[in-house]
Amino acid sequence: MQILFRHGCSIADRKALRIIDSTTVALCLRRYKWADFRKTKAGIKLHLRLAFADAHEVLPEKATITTAKKNDRTQMDDLIEDAGITYVLTVVTWTTKHSIVIARTGYTS
Repeated sequence: MQILFRHGCSIADRKALRIIDSTTVALCLRRYKWADFRKTKAGIKLHLRLAFADAHEVLPEKATITTAKKNDRTQMDDLIEDAGITYVLTVVTWTTKHSIVIARTGYTS
């Protein structure tokens, strides 16, 4: 969000922007077999569409929950629905050295 402040993004511009993000929640495989994720893990994935409430607050606008195996792209039809809005999909990738690479892709509906 700091990039928006540094580049002078107005509140009106922020109102036309949505952020698509997800997080994986690990679960015990023995207890939650329906949520199998890896050989020894279970999990769910929380997919969120975030919107600016004002100049400094971002709040969840919509959420879907899936098993952790689901790719973020499978939820785009549910999360991207408004015309005239720019959607930013955040992707975090772990490299072999455990550093984080963040890539952003914009979608305009």
